[in-house]
Amino acid sequence: MLTGGAGFLGSFVSEKLKVDFKRLKTGFVVVFYRPKWEQGEGLGEDGQNGKTKEKTKEIFADKILAAIKANPGIKTRELMDICGLSDSGIEWNLRKLKAVGRLRRIGPDKGGHWEVLPK
Repeated sequence: MLTGGAGFLGSFVSEKLKVDFKRLKTGFVVVFYRPKWEQGEGLGEDGQNGKTKEKTKEIFADKILAAIKANPGIKTRELMDICGLSDSGIEWNLRKLKAVGRLRRIGPDKGGHWEVLPK
């Protein structure tokens, strides 16, 4: 068993990844460090990569706009099913799209429809 563990850890060492191994009375603890993240590269204030988060927002916005173009009278529930987002996630995206001038609501909540505006 120790040989397998040493081989496992050795593969990380050969890749020049920092690994800490501590023995305890009842077992051990292994800590693996992410090399780029040690220096703080690529992380936002919340500890996440901002590029991925922004790209995800764009994908959901594009899905919502495409669904509304296809059916201007679409309901929030249908958008939830299409995008896989919660009700609050859809509402948040709709607010953002309205704020940047990509979307406008025509008429009341019941009986109205959406209009997708040009960029």
